[in-house]
Amino acid sequence: MEYTVINSVATLTFDDGKANAVGPQFLDDINTGLDRAQAEQVGAVILQGREGIFSGGFDLEEFKDDAGNPPDLWTPYDRHNRQVNQRTRHCSSATTS
Repeated sequence: MEYTVINSVATLTFDDGKANAVGPQFLDDINTGLDRAQAEQVGAVILQGREGIFSGGFDLEEFKDDAGNPPDLWTPYDRHNRQVNQRTRHCSSATTS
């Protein structure tokens, strides 16, 4: 994640060189960026992917268990997802593009 601030607007840009797949690290990166924006008291936060893509969806490989079984998406994802959803829903300065 790249974090920039211009004129009190923080932009969190995601570009993993692929599809910006959502997994625990992706969501942790959003939380880290929101923490920084909050600490810096920016006026707005923009979440964006590289040109043409924000995210391709879940990275299902990250959710498989150690035996390679299909993912139970809600178990490892839930904590990360709830944090991001709560923070962006209740944050008057966050948006996605």
